[in-house]
Amino acid sequence: AYVFFVGILGILALALAPFGFSLLSPVELALALASGVFFIAALLAFCEALRREESSRIVPLAGALIPIFLMAVAALGYGEQMSAAHVAASALFIGGGLFLAPNAPLAARAIRVPVVVLAASAGALFAFSFLLLSEAFRTAPFISVFIWSRVGSALAALLLLAIPAARRDIVSIARSAPPSSYALFFFNKGMGATSFLALNYAIAQGPLVI
Repeated sequence: AYVFFVGILGILALALAPFGFSLLSPVELALALASGVFFIAALLAFCEALRREESSRIVPLAGALIPIFLMAVAALGYGEQMSAAHVAASALFIGGGLFLAPNAPLAARAIRVPVVVLAASAGALFAFSFLLLSEAFRTAPFISVFIWSRVGSALAALLLLAIPAARRDIVSIARSAPPSSYALFFFNKGMGATSFLALNYAIAQGPLVI
C-alpha cells in the first residue's frame, strides 16, 4: 500500500511543468517511463525486505549494493567511465554500507537468505532505474525527464490495483487510516519529494556511480 501511494503521488511532479516541460523523443520517453516503473519495482522489493528485517540492517545493505551494480555496469563499458577518485569514493561508500549492515542491532542473528535476495533485488532495480534515468538526462531536459519518470511510477503503481491482495490492502488502509495520519504522510512525502528531486538532479549531473 505504501508503494502504491508513493507512486501515485509522483504524478504531482506535473506541477513542475511550467518550469520547462517539453515532449521527448520516443527513446527518451521510453527511458524515462521505464525508469519510473523499475523504481516502483525496487520499492516493492525494498519494502518487503524491511517488513522482514530490521531497517538498520536492510538500508545500508541495499544502499551499498547500488554502486556495486553500477560499477559492474561501468566495468562492462556501459555508462560513465570511472576515474581512480570515483572508484575510491565508491569503495568507501560500499565498505561503510557492508560494515553497518551486519553490525547493526540484532547482529547475533544473521540476515536470512530470502531477505538478502530481496535487498539485492532492490539494489539492482534501483541501480537499473537510475541508469535509465541517467541515459535519458544525457539528451533530454531535466524537468521533462523527471516528470515523465514520475508518470511511469504512477502508471506502475496503478497496475498494483490489478492484484487482488494488493488492492484489498490499499483500500483497507485508505479507509482505516485516521485523518491525522494523512497530514503526517503528506508532510513526509513533501520532504521526501524535495530530497528525491535533488537526487535526480545529482544523477543528471553525474557521475552516476557516486
